[in-house]
Amino acid sequence: MMRQSETMRAASRLLLSHQILCLLAALAAVVVLGVLGPLKVVHGADEAVEGESFDNKPTGTRLATDTIYHNGQALEFTDTVKATETVAFLPSGGGGGGSLTYIGSATGKTGTTPQVKVTVPVPPGTEQGDFMLALLQADYGNVGGTLPSGWKLIDEHLEGRDLSLHAYYKIAAATEPQSYTWNVVNAARHPLAGGTILTFRGVDQASPVFANAVNPETADRAKIDCPSVNAPNGGILVCGFAHDDPQPDINVPASMTRVSNFIIRNDDAHAVAYEPIAKAGATGIRTAKINPNLKGGKNDISMAISLRPSAVNSPSPGLKPTPPNKKTAPRVLSTFPKANAKAVALKASLRATFSEKMRASSINTKTFKLFRKKGSTKKLSARVTYNAATKKATLNPTTSLRKGLSYKAVLSPGAKDVAGKSLDQKRTAKGLQQKVWSFTVRK
Repeated sequence: MMRQSETMRAASRLLLSHQILCLLAALAAVVVLGVLGPLKVVHGADEAVEGESFDNKPTGTRLATDTIYHNGQALEFTDTVKATETVAFLPSGGGGGGSLTYIGSATGKTGTTPQVKVTVPVPPGTEQGDFMLALLQADYGNVGGTLPSGWKLIDEHLEGRDLSLHAYYKIAAATEPQSYTWNVVNAARHPLAGGTILTFRGVDQASPVFANAVNPETADRAKIDCPSVNAPNGGILVCGFAHDDPQPDINVPASMTRVSNFIIRNDDAHAVAYEPIAKAGATGIRTAKINPNLKGGKNDISMAISLRPSAVNSPSPGLKPTPPNKKTAPRVLSTFPKANAKAVALKASLRATFSEKMRASSINTKTFKLFRKKGSTKKLSARVTYNAATKKATLNPTTSLRKGLSYKAVLSPGAKDVAGKSLDQKRTAKGLQQKVWSFTVRK
């Protein structure tokens, strides 16, 4: 609700028989236009003004009924009119003008015994239209299977059955449950999981995620590096940190606000932080400091997600994502691991970024496959997902890769973009060409 002061100037006494005072009354009605909306002057024994709403009548007016105007009602001036009056009104279109607002967060985790479900409460203060972001991690299994109603996958990184990090989002409905529950799949003997839900207000509902990226592991054991992503002016950067050591303090940069940091069953650690973005562009790496001397697996995963403000809430247009190119066939722009990479991690997942937005149904285990480079033509068992926001496909082997072996990844022309065009990695060659690349696992 906003308040705006308008000044009404009128004659102290309205004697309608005198021509000059009639003119003053008409001028008063014009000034009231700024407060009450469209106005009309009634010529007759009483001076009356039609308005769209009569809930807040300025001092010096009263409600006249049985007129020819709006619902038979109008405002008429009394003998004396006050010089100024403050009238409250709602701005048309609602909201607007400010940056995204952090509303709150809530955390949940499995208990001291192995469990295959993890429940996280909805943050207090969440309202219809708010953006909810869930960052979940698991060990001895992965978060997956059937998602809670309304939630969509943003990105995830799985290291076999070892540490995994997953991001989901949901636009809050008019009525939300107290909590949501996710499944832990591919579970080993001692599955555990935990996570954080954050709520933000003012996020673009049609395309809330501006960009996201994963860092599967940081080489420096005293740090976890949240990767750099592009972010729009007035947006929000969110970083999720997962570690399979019980780190009691994942110390995020001073520019960020940490909303959670907890240990899961004295085994893994979880933390989430966010930061408002004042200037569009690459965010740069956000480094969290940890204790390198704790005993454990030493593995970590981090994820960066930038959120897009709604059009009414955005200070400026900022960066614009590249629109789909409908004139050419889709191809793979980049991969992880890179072609001919050496010393790839045993639990690495594969990623391929496309030039166009792809049909999610066409990115599957039939079109994205992994083989041993030598000695076998049988594809490895894997889980394949696709993220429309980043145009990125991810292949996660269900078992760890083998030391020193070389592998070949293949994306076939069965992968199609949203316009129905098949993948063609070499457009100048005859026929549709698949994308093939190889890499070697560290010894």
